[in-house]
Amino acid sequence: MLSVFFAEQDSAMRQIFDFYTPECTSVLDVSFGGGKLSRRLPNVVGVDQDSNTKADIIANSTVLPLKDATFQVGIFDPPYLYGRRRVELKRKKETSWDSDVRTKQQTPEEFVQRVIGTARELFRVLCSEGIAYVKVCDSRFNGHLIPNHILCINAFIDAGFILHDIVVYIRTFTGMFSSAKSAQNAHGYFIIFRKPYIDSGATAATSRRKQRVGVKRA
Repeated sequence: MLSVFFAEQDSAMRQIFDFYTPECTSVLDVSFGGGKLSRRLPNVVGVDQDSNTKADIIANSTVLPLKDATFQVGIFDPPYLYGRRRVELKRKKETSWDSDVRTKQQTPEEFVQRVIGTARELFRVLCSEGIAYVKVCDSRFNGHLIPNHILCINAFIDAGFILHDIVVYIRTFTGMFSSAKSAQNAHGYFIIFRKPYIDSGATAATSRRKQRVGVKRA
């Protein structure tokens, strides 16, 4: 597994999943949307606050209606466009992309609060030594570059996770997009966090083995 590779998000997610958590049998995607990111993964339960999505559970990722320690892997793709809707394609000005603003984060401060709440909930619902995958890109707000991946790292570490690895994916279609004032963002991050082992009073070492997801260690 290379730390940098060319891929779109769904194919990158499958490669990363197979490398770090090949034995996983339960996945929680808390920003499900249309299911594109996690569609190639096994046994996915999707959560989204938008009732128009294909999610299994309609709920906010900061307040999950789930029991503690019930999933081995969590996936979070936080919204980071800060309300931006229209993207114009280079050399194809008649073509544009209008995104549904399904989430309400309009500022970096609101983004941080969403990530903090979600990190705490994922820590709660993941098994001991469970893995959280965060897929995020940096973006701009009022002319400033916002390092969203750093904001996510800080929030998940504060929630109790261990930063396990960072993988950079280079998007294959970015050359179509234009920006007159700054370099077009051509890459994104998959940040891999691990929940520490938590002894919940198990009577045998086999209990610990059952909760392990199979993360490869250095």
